[in-house]
Amino acid sequence: MLASQETSIAAMDGRANPEVADATDGFVRGSKTALFDPRQAKRPRTDVLRSNNMYLWIKALHIIALVAWFAGLFYLPRLFVYHSRHPEGVLHEQFCIMERRLHRFIMWPAMVITLICGATMASMNWAWLVDAGWFHAKMAVVLGLIVFHLHCGRMTTGFARGAPPHSERFFRIYNELPTLGLILAVVLVVVRPF
Repeated sequence: MLASQETSIAAMDGRANPEVADATDGFVRGSKTALFDPRQAKRPRTDVLRSNNMYLWIKALHIIALVAWFAGLFYLPRLFVYHSRHPEGVLHEQFCIMERRLHRFIMWPAMVITLICGATMASMNWAWLVDAGWFHAKMAVVLGLIVFHLHCGRMTTGFARGAPPHSERFFRIYNELPTLGLILAVVLVVVRPF
Protein backbone atom coordinates (compact mmCIF):
# COMPACT_ATOMS: atom_id res chain seq x y z
CA MET A 1 0.00 0.00 0.00
CA LEU A 2 1.31 3.42 -0.87
CA ALA A 3 2.02 5.88 1.92
CA SER A 4 -0.58 8.35 0.61
CA GLN A 5 -3.27 5.63 0.53
CA GLU A 6 -2.40 4.57 4.08
CA THR A 7 -2.61 8.20 5.23
CA SER A 8 -6.02 8.68 3.63
CA ILE A 9 -7.31 5.43 5.17
CA ALA A 10 -6.02 6.55 8.57
CA ALA A 11 -7.78 9.88 8.13
CA MET A 12 -11.06 8.15 7.24
CA ASP A 13 -11.09 5.82 10.23
CA GLY A 14 -9.98 8.49 12.69
CA ARG A 15 -6.38 7.42 13.27
CA ALA A 16 -5.10 10.76 11.97
CA ASN A 17 -6.62 12.46 15.02
CA PRO A 18 -4.19 12.01 17.96
CA GLU A 19 -7.00 11.84 20.51
CA VAL A 20 -8.72 9.07 18.57
CA ALA A 21 -5.46 7.40 17.60
CA ASP A 22 -4.53 6.88 21.23
CA ALA A 23 -7.81 5.07 21.79
CA THR A 24 -7.91 2.99 18.58
CA ASP A 25 -4.34 2.56 17.40
CA GLY A 26 -3.43 -1.09 17.25
CA PHE A 27 -3.05 -1.60 13.55
CA VAL A 28 0.01 -3.45 12.22
CA ARG A 29 1.58 -1.38 9.46
CA GLY A 30 3.90 -2.45 6.73
CA SER A 31 1.84 -5.31 5.34
CA LYS A 32 -0.48 -5.14 2.36
CA THR A 33 -3.49 -4.94 4.67
CA ALA A 34 -3.74 -3.18 7.99
CA LEU A 35 -4.46 -5.83 10.61
CA PHE A 36 -5.61 -5.02 14.11
CA ASP A 37 -3.43 -6.51 16.81
CA PRO A 38 -4.84 -5.89 20.32
CA ARG A 39 -1.41 -6.49 21.86
CA GLN A 40 -0.10 -3.41 20.06
CA ALA A 41 -3.04 -1.20 20.96
CA LYS A 42 -2.18 1.70 23.24
CA ARG A 43 -4.21 2.42 26.33
CA PRO A 44 -6.78 5.17 25.73
CA ARG A 45 -6.11 8.62 27.12
CA THR A 46 -8.12 8.88 30.31
CA ASP A 47 -8.66 12.64 30.09
CA VAL A 48 -10.34 12.29 26.68
CA LEU A 49 -12.45 9.38 27.89
CA ARG A 50 -13.45 11.21 31.06
CA SER A 51 -14.60 14.29 29.17
CA ASN A 52 -16.45 12.16 26.58
CA ASN A 53 -17.99 10.04 29.33
CA MET A 54 -19.05 13.14 31.29
CA TYR A 55 -20.61 14.65 28.16
CA LEU A 56 -22.59 11.45 27.55
CA TRP A 57 -23.87 11.39 31.16
CA ILE A 58 -24.93 15.03 30.87
CA LYS A 59 -26.62 14.29 27.54
CA ALA A 60 -28.47 11.31 29.05
CA LEU A 61 -29.70 13.42 31.97
CA HIS A 62 -30.70 16.17 29.50
CA ILE A 63 -32.82 13.73 27.49
CA ILE A 64 -34.44 12.22 30.60
CA ALA A 65 -35.34 15.66 31.97
CA LEU A 66 -36.51 16.78 28.52
CA VAL A 67 -38.91 13.83 28.30
CA ALA A 68 -40.32 14.63 31.75
CA TRP A 69 -40.68 18.32 30.89
CA PHE A 70 -42.45 17.59 27.62
CA ALA A 71 -44.75 15.09 29.33
CA GLY A 72 -45.88 17.99 31.50
CA LEU A 73 -46.07 20.41 28.57
CA PHE A 74 -48.33 17.94 26.75
CA TYR A 75 -50.49 16.95 29.72
CA LEU A 76 -51.09 20.26 31.53
CA PRO A 77 -52.85 21.97 28.59
CA ARG A 78 -54.94 18.80 28.17
CA LEU A 79 -55.96 19.15 31.82
CA PHE A 80 -56.94 22.74 31.04
CA VAL A 81 -59.28 21.48 28.30
CA TYR A 82 -61.08 19.21 30.78
CA HIS A 83 -60.93 21.74 33.59
CA SER A 84 -62.61 24.41 31.48
CA ARG A 85 -65.67 22.11 31.30
CA HIS A 86 -65.92 22.03 35.13
CA PRO A 87 -65.28 25.54 36.49
CA GLU A 88 -66.64 24.67 39.95
CA GLY A 89 -67.39 21.78 42.27
CA VAL A 90 -65.46 18.69 43.27
CA LEU A 91 -63.87 18.18 39.85
CA HIS A 92 -62.69 21.78 39.86
CA GLU A 93 -60.87 21.21 43.15
CA GLN A 94 -59.31 17.98 41.87
CA PHE A 95 -58.14 19.62 38.64
CA CYS A 96 -56.60 22.50 40.62
CA ILE A 97 -54.60 20.06 42.74
CA MET A 98 -53.47 18.04 39.71
CA GLU A 99 -52.45 21.12 37.72
CA ARG A 100 -50.59 22.73 40.59
CA ARG A 101 -48.66 19.56 41.46
CA LEU A 102 -47.82 18.79 37.84
CA HIS A 103 -46.55 22.29 37.19
CA ARG A 104 -44.69 22.78 40.46
CA PHE A 105 -43.25 19.35 41.22
CA ILE A 106 -42.68 17.79 37.80
CA MET A 107 -42.46 20.48 35.15
CA TRP A 108 -40.35 23.05 37.03
CA PRO A 109 -37.59 20.65 38.14
CA ALA A 110 -37.57 18.95 34.73
CA MET A 111 -37.26 22.28 32.93
CA VAL A 112 -34.45 23.49 35.20
CA ILE A 113 -32.47 20.25 34.78
CA THR A 114 -33.05 20.33 31.01
CA LEU A 115 -31.76 23.90 30.77
CA ILE A 116 -28.75 23.31 33.03
CA CYS A 117 -27.70 20.18 31.13
CA GLY A 118 -28.31 21.86 27.77
CA ALA A 119 -26.26 24.90 28.77
CA THR A 120 -23.47 22.65 30.03
CA MET A 121 -23.37 20.70 26.75
CA ALA A 122 -23.44 23.93 24.77
CA SER A 123 -20.52 25.32 26.78
CA MET A 124 -18.54 22.15 26.11
CA ASN A 125 -19.03 22.67 22.34
CA TRP A 126 -19.25 26.46 22.19
CA ALA A 127 -16.52 26.97 19.57
CA TRP A 128 -18.49 24.83 17.16
CA LEU A 129 -22.02 25.97 18.10
CA VAL A 130 -21.44 29.73 18.11
CA ASP A 131 -21.58 29.89 14.31
CA ALA A 132 -24.25 27.21 13.79
CA GLY A 133 -27.49 28.76 12.55
CA TRP A 134 -29.56 25.74 13.56
CA PHE A 135 -28.37 26.14 17.15
CA HIS A 136 -29.54 29.76 17.33
CA ALA A 137 -32.91 28.75 15.86
CA LYS A 138 -33.18 25.96 18.43
CA MET A 139 -32.43 28.44 21.22
CA ALA A 140 -35.34 30.55 19.94
CA VAL A 141 -37.59 27.46 20.10
CA VAL A 142 -36.36 26.73 23.65
CA LEU A 143 -37.11 30.33 24.66
CA GLY A 144 -40.62 29.92 23.23
CA LEU A 145 -41.10 26.71 25.23
CA ILE A 146 -39.98 28.49 28.42
CA VAL A 147 -42.52 31.25 27.75
CA PHE A 148 -45.19 28.58 27.16
CA HIS A 149 -44.21 26.90 30.44
CA LEU A 150 -44.52 30.18 32.35
CA HIS A 151 -47.84 30.93 30.67
CA CYS A 152 -49.11 27.50 31.76
CA GLY A 153 -48.30 28.56 35.31
CA ARG A 154 -50.43 31.68 34.89
CA MET A 155 -53.28 29.55 33.55
CA THR A 156 -52.98 27.24 36.56
CA THR A 157 -53.26 30.25 38.86
CA GLY A 158 -56.26 31.56 36.91
CA PHE A 159 -58.11 28.27 37.28
CA ALA A 160 -57.27 28.15 41.00
CA ARG A 161 -58.92 31.57 41.45
CA GLY A 162 -62.18 30.07 40.24
CA ALA A 163 -62.61 31.44 36.75
CA PRO A 164 -61.43 29.64 33.58
CA PRO A 165 -58.99 32.02 31.89
CA HIS A 166 -60.16 30.94 28.40
CA SER A 167 -62.64 28.72 26.61
CA GLU A 168 -62.34 25.00 25.95
CA ARG A 169 -61.75 25.72 22.26
CA PHE A 170 -58.82 28.01 23.12
CA PHE A 171 -57.21 25.27 25.21
CA ARG A 172 -57.68 22.70 22.44
CA ILE A 173 -55.56 24.90 20.15
CA TYR A 174 -53.20 25.87 22.98
CA ASN A 175 -52.64 22.16 23.61
CA GLU A 176 -50.93 21.77 20.22
CA LEU A 177 -48.21 24.41 20.73
CA PRO A 178 -45.72 22.17 22.59
CA THR A 179 -46.04 19.59 19.80
CA LEU A 180 -44.95 22.20 17.27
CA GLY A 181 -42.08 23.20 19.55
CA LEU A 182 -40.93 19.59 19.86
CA ILE A 183 -41.08 19.02 16.09
CA LEU A 184 -39.08 22.18 15.40
CA ALA A 185 -36.45 21.40 18.05
CA VAL A 186 -35.94 17.81 16.89
CA VAL A 187 -35.70 18.79 13.21
CA LEU A 188 -33.21 21.55 14.02
CA VAL A 189 -30.99 19.26 16.12
CA VAL A 190 -31.12 16.18 13.88
CA VAL A 191 -31.34 17.63 10.35
CA ARG A 192 -29.44 20.89 11.03
CA PRO A 193 -30.90 22.57 7.95
CA PHE A 194 -28.69 25.65 8.24
